[in-house]
Amino acid sequence: MKFDAAYFSNLTPGQGPENLIRLLQEVQLMEGYISAEAIAAVSLHLRIPENKIIGVMSFYRQFRVKPAGKLVITACNCPNCHLNGGSQILAELENILKLKPGQTGRDKRFTLLTETCLGGCGKLPVIRINDTHHKITSSDQLRHLIDSLP
Repeated sequence: MKFDAAYFSNLTPGQGPENLIRLLQEVQLMEGYISAEAIAAVSLHLRIPENKIIGVMSFYRQFRVKPAGKLVITACNCPNCHLNGGSQILAELENILKLKPGQTGRDKRFTLLTETCLGGCGKLPVIRINDTHHKITSSDQLRHLIDSLP
């Protein structure tokens, strides 16, 4: 997919590095990931070298450089989730989806990710499907949830 740099036409050039993360988030929201073309466009717009942008993107796990599946499933691997069954949930997700963390299925339906904390400590363990958190209490519940997805 070719990134449309016209997106930046309504923004003031050279806004500076303080807008980098916001722009990267917007690009990813529009495109589903951040392509090399988008990195080049952001670099020109903000007047930041591409290697600096790539450095920021590698620090924040939220940024993807490959297209994700329609449904992005993120398993929490913080210590609290891990101690409360999170590692079993991740293993079950790998088994159900036939994916390892960081992979997208050939049919582009699912992407499986892990994150250090999903902020769901009140409902341990949790997974996030796109933008929705789900408390997982059993393998059966997880299978039912995955089977019910569009």
